Amino acid sequence: KSWSSVTPRVALDYQLADDKMVYTSVSKGFKSGSFDGREVGTALYNLQPIEPETVYAYEIGAKAEWLDNRLRSNLAVFFNDFQDLQGTGTDQQTGALTRFSVGDVETKGVELEIVAEPIRNLSITGNIGFLETKFTTINFDQVADCGPVGTGTQALQLKFSPKVSSFLAANYRIPLAGERGAITVGADWTRKSSFYHSSCNPLPTKEDGYDLLNAQIGYESADGRWTVTGYIKNAANEEYAAGQFFIPGLGFNSAYFNAPRTWAVSLRYTID
Repeated sequence: KSWSSVTPRVALDYQLADDKMVYTSVSKGFKSGSFDGREVGTALYNLQPIEPETVYAYEIGAKAEWLDNRLRSNLAVFFNDFQDLQGTGTDQQTGALTRFSVGDVETKGVELEIVAEPIRNLSITGNIGFLETKFTTINFDQVADCGPVGTGTQALQLKFSPKVSSFLAANYRIPLAGERGAITVGADWTRKSSFYHSSCNPLPTKEDGYDLLNAQIGYESADGRWTVTGYIKNAANEEYAAGQFFIPGLGFNSAYFNAPRTWAVSLRYTID
């Protein structure tokens, strides 16, 4: 089986001033169809092709710089129309995983990014995004598949789609006297609101949201060749499910957790 698609993109930019512009774009994306050949007991699935996935993406936005280019803002409003979204589902009776076209989905949202340099050598980056998702067509039997988890008739959200996502980072570079290089310190914080791990949105697979805090400190030699950096990831030791699936027929919920607090040191040398 083979598939092909034309994926055009049309964009229009308008420069309001030297440091301010607005834009709009329309594009099409394509993911090839495929086959799922995983075993179920001693039998194989009938190798029926999974339909290709397409998305029509619409976006308008604005980009601007302010305060002598010490502040930059990027704003985008988007709408995505997915057709034949490919996904993985679980047979509620056997627990077998299979990949198929779960249906048509619409996503829409707003994203705002701010980059600022309020004082010399200090950079601050922040962004926030708001997302709404919904199924417009469902290719599986929602009553039969989702009924056992209590969501057979409710409106479903796209999995792994938090309604609010945010990020904040700050980095400060401290030049050392006598041309002895510089020290850099930085930290970043990521926040995700609640989301589901399963297309049926069962409560046991709902992630309540999480916060991740990372930090780093480094030294860079005056000639820029040597760099030593120490990192700490997930500094608050936040725990959340990075992935999971729920099989009510078997009374079984499997969760895969994120990495705990992690320390690391890196050494880099650049050769001309």
